[in-house]
Amino acid sequence: MVLAGAACILAALTAGCADPPVKPIPEGARRSVTSVAADVSGVKISDTSTVGARGSEEGSRLGALQGAATVLGNSGGSLLGLLLTPVGAAVGSAKGAAEAQSVQVVDETRSNLRLALQETDFTELLRQRLAGSRAGTVTFTTVTAGPASAATAAGAPVSHVIALEYRVGILSADLVNPKIGVFAQVSAQVQSADRRSLVHTATWSYCGERIDFVQMGANNGALLRSQIDQAAMVLGEAIPYDLYASRQPRSLKAQRLGTTQTYAGCMDFSDLPSRTGQPPVVLASPQPIPLAPSATPTPASAPTQVASAAPSASPPTGYDGTWQIEMTQLTTTYGTTVGGECPVRHSTTVTFADGNADGPWGKLSLTSDGELSGWMKVPAVGTSTLPFIVNMSGRSQDNVVKGAVSNRCTGSFTMRKQ
Repeated sequence: MVLAGAACILAALTAGCADPPVKPIPEGARRSVTSVAADVSGVKISDTSTVGARGSEEGSRLGALQGAATVLGNSGGSLLGLLLTPVGAAVGSAKGAAEAQSVQVVDETRSNLRLALQETDFTELLRQRLAGSRAGTVTFTTVTAGPASAATAAGAPVSHVIALEYRVGILSADLVNPKIGVFAQVSAQVQSADRRSLVHTATWSYCGERIDFVQMGANNGALLRSQIDQAAMVLGEAIPYDLYASRQPRSLKAQRLGTTQTYAGCMDFSDLPSRTGQPPVVLASPQPIPLAPSATPTPASAPTQVASAAPSASPPTGYDGTWQIEMTQLTTTYGTTVGGECPVRHSTTVTFADGNADGPWGKLSLTSDGELSGWMKVPAVGTSTLPFIVNMSGRSQDNVVKGAVSNRCTGSFTMRKQ
């Protein structure tokens, strides 16, 4: 897909864009505003037909292109880089042919990624996150799906009507075994109640953490679906906050996508009041295991922010098996912004194998010295039908893990082996 903020990327590499794409509405225009309406519409770029190298032949061809581009890009286009480009292409060709995934794995992965993008209703996810949300004294009283569908002066009494238009797709740079992540760009046109006057404009760019494309496509694209949900959660808070509560602009930052000199314009959302935009606990992520032709894809799911690292040593077999998790005294840190609250208690069971437990519900890691870390989804109560993502951290003592719950919900948990 076309990268967001393309006009600002070169500037972001030096001094940054002169005019940030997101600025608060001027104080004079928002001082008397108490309620707004919004409508959500957009497009999803779901063509995944070029993600990854399909077999050794395509791996060789794409590896050559990637190797040449890497050498040339890292040399800054110098004469030496030009002379070494054929060497980079030859090395890349051999490496690509050896490391490319099988045709069956790539076809299944591409299909899962495409369907995940097509089937996940980003319009509804963002609409639910915005509906009833508050920023300072301003409430989003009505949020509808479809262009120009929000109430005007003839309908609900609102001060502003905001037209939100989005693009959602995948960020990818490397060709053979790319690390990919969700990309969501939302543009807002803040209009007067009768839509006759344009009050303000802003554009947000969200980049999910990029991980191996086979892992992203496993389990019917569960990880990509989770990243899309996380993008809606973050943007659903950032839009009202940045427009009506914040006093600071939100700028693009250049983010390198892979081994080549390719960059995207992304935003840092770690300053949001709920801390939703902060990276969740980073877990070690082992290299993907190619799928057997008749095997069911390995379940995998993780939040927006996951980093790869060398896998830790396997823990004792005593940690493997089924565990019961009891979360207690849960409170909501910022739940009213999405129309829901954390439950007071939540319990579930998880199964560890080789120190890891993962699925659409979350991902946990239990190290050999008894340290637990990871994230989980907690169902919301109230008007929201979307779960909250919480961080989990604790330590095992006498075969019982106790620790803290943080992020969208705060509290404590106890985990006992069954």
